[in-house]
Amino acid sequence: HVRSRRQRQMCIRDRIMIENLAWKFLPPYEFYFRVCFMERLVSLFYASFTEVSGLGWNYEKQTQTGSENTAQELPKAIKYGKITLKSPLVPLAAPFEIWVNDCCNSLNMKNAKDQIIALDMVITLQSQANVPVAAWLCSHCYPIGCSLSGLDAARSGLAMETVTLNCNRLERKL
Repeated sequence: HVRSRRQRQMCIRDRIMIENLAWKFLPPYEFYFRVCFMERLVSLFYASFTEVSGLGWNYEKQTQTGSENTAQELPKAIKYGKITLKSPLVPLAAPFEIWVNDCCNSLNMKNAKDQIIALDMVITLQSQANVPVAAWLCSHCYPIGCSLSGLDAARSGLAMETVTLNCNRLERKL
């Protein structure tokens, strides 16, 4: 059965109203999130992670000495956290893995800073009904570290890869 455009808009509006009402009673769960990588506001690819951390900032401080030998800390600049992405190890065919590998290879070249491909990243926290409830835009991201969890024959766990990204700016959008 086919719905008119107006009926679809009303359904979406009603769904959002219900989500907003539910927000007051059921805060969002941290495991409903999406990570999208973009270049010039065009979505390039989505990547799946089991954990995203480091979405934060703090002020760098400078101490200023006042009259009568008093010291006061004043904000100097904003420092953004290093964003950490964790996921099970995947083949290099995944777009995220290809990007990280290309950035790593470019660091081995001369004039590396001219070769790194920085991307914007949008992390969206979603409700149980896949409606975005919060979003963060991480501008000009590039990998600064990559590591693999220890390999242990006595355990039966997933081989986890951790990629650390640097970003120039972090903004909460929703």
